[in-house]
Amino acid sequence: MACGSSGLSSEEQFLCSICLEVFKEPVTTPCGHNYCKSCITDYWDSSPQTRCPLCKKRFRQRPALRCNTSFRDVLDHLMSLSLLSPTEEQQAGPGDVPCDICREPKHKALKTCVVCAASYCHLHLEPHQRVPHLRKHQLTDPLPDLDHRICWRHGQMLQLFCIADQTCVCHTCNEEDHALHRCISLEQAFKEEKDSAQHQIAQLTATENTETRNIDQIRSHIEQRKRKKDRDVADVETFFTELVDSLNGDKLRLVRVIEQRYKDALREPEDHVCQLQKRVTDIQQRRAELEEAVQIDDRLRFLQSKPEVLLAPLHQDPHAQYYSDDGETYGGAVKSAVAEMKVTLSDEMDKLIQRVQDPAGMELQIWIPPRDELMMIQQNDTVNLTLDPYSAHLFLSIFENGKHFMYHPLMPYEPKSWFFPRHFLSFPFVLSTDGFSSGRFYLEVNVSGAAEWALGVVRENFDRNLTLKWLPGPDRGAWILSTLNKGGGLPYFHSPNARPQKVGVFVDYEKADVSFYDVNSRVLMSSFRECTFNEPVPLLKSALYNLVGVATSNRAKLYPVFGAFQISDCLEITPVDASF
Repeated sequence: MACGSSGLSSEEQFLCSICLEVFKEPVTTPCGHNYCKSCITDYWDSSPQTRCPLCKKRFRQRPALRCNTSFRDVLDHLMSLSLLSPTEEQQAGPGDVPCDICREPKHKALKTCVVCAASYCHLHLEPHQRVPHLRKHQLTDPLPDLDHRICWRHGQMLQLFCIADQTCVCHTCNEEDHALHRCISLEQAFKEEKDSAQHQIAQLTATENTETRNIDQIRSHIEQRKRKKDRDVADVETFFTELVDSLNGDKLRLVRVIEQRYKDALREPEDHVCQLQKRVTDIQQRRAELEEAVQIDDRLRFLQSKPEVLLAPLHQDPHAQYYSDDGETYGGAVKSAVAEMKVTLSDEMDKLIQRVQDPAGMELQIWIPPRDELMMIQQNDTVNLTLDPYSAHLFLSIFENGKHFMYHPLMPYEPKSWFFPRHFLSFPFVLSTDGFSSGRFYLEVNVSGAAEWALGVVRENFDRNLTLKWLPGPDRGAWILSTLNKGGGLPYFHSPNARPQKVGVFVDYEKADVSFYDVNSRVLMSSFRECTFNEPVPLLKSALYNLVGVATSNRAKLYPVFGAFQISDCLEITPVDASF
């Protein structure tokens, strides 16, 4: 370390403190300091007094300066030995910022001064670390292409960013052309623009991931449909092959039945033919004997030898009568039946094809992912609620199967139970019949018919006899959005013209969030975060439950609450449409 420090100081001894370069024609002042002859002469010419730039010693008259030949010879000798040349590690290479002061070969710049618009190596940076007015200059890491960082009009560093013109300017530009514009430092502009770019990158990444998931889901759906198509086509081939095989089997069975039927029908006439053929043979034999006997002319011999056939009478059998059957054949019946089968099969095939082509039936349905967070909530967390008439304030009238109510103080609503009244006494509120102690739920309410209204949820143990001059808040177990900008409720609009027509109420019990959406504009109007839904268990209740061996729970039920405040104000729980 000592050697390195000594080497550095020895190199600095050969630099002029005015030009920060190796001495050229070194001269020595009476106070003993060395300068370039031209540098000290120009310095005294521009100064009203003759002083030493380093020790500030004043001279009565300008000293006569002569070149310090001994010191110059030492410098020339050192330069010839390259003792002042940079080492390989110090020399500026490709990609490095060279020192603007060094001669060739140049040192690597250590810092860049934005005021001087120059880069300095470790040797030439020393004045900026020692001289008081130079220490005030702003130093940065070495910057390449300083020409592009300098204002071409004023020759100053571009240190400011104009918000209006979205361009980099110098201080003089800021005072002249951009005097009425808002300009910030490059550091602030860089941070803001970089943060904005990173935010956009995060948004684009999230959108890309969502679209990629959607593409994967749709592709998976397409592959499933293709596999189903292949299975359906294979089933059609199988079923029709089975149908053809079945028809061929029925055809063979019908042929066998027809053949057996004709075989049975022909058995009797064939037997009769056999008998007739035998009788014809007998007749032919007897006729032959008679013809032989007829040839005898001798009377005695003829009479003595006459054949027995003359003695035996000829038996006459009754002849069966068979007629040619020219009536309907089995082929006609088969033809008629097959024609009917063809008509029936054609009708059934038409119905089947129509069913397959029916868009409402077996059309390929492509799943379309939700376009925003509200649609996701509408598709997955919608509940069907009705109003509880027993909880309604006396001035609220319930209509439309428990979906619709109106504020009408001239027609007070009469509760159905006087023994255990559960209705609100002070606030014109009504609860839903169902409460929730877990999960997520969402509902939509049409508020276009009310000038002043309130929506939200309350805990099961909410005090319905509570009398306040303002709306209850979370400290009372109520999380309410209202047009009344007072009390514990949330005001829903920032502008009097931004009145919604339909409001969605979404509760995530596990995350302890209550959110309110403008359904038509699909924006989040307001929300409660990190709510305290749970309630402490009373000591007496806990003790009684422990006695009977039943576990107690501090998860309170949340009931949707609805309110109206002016005459004829009405609210309606509407069905949720998540199709748009």
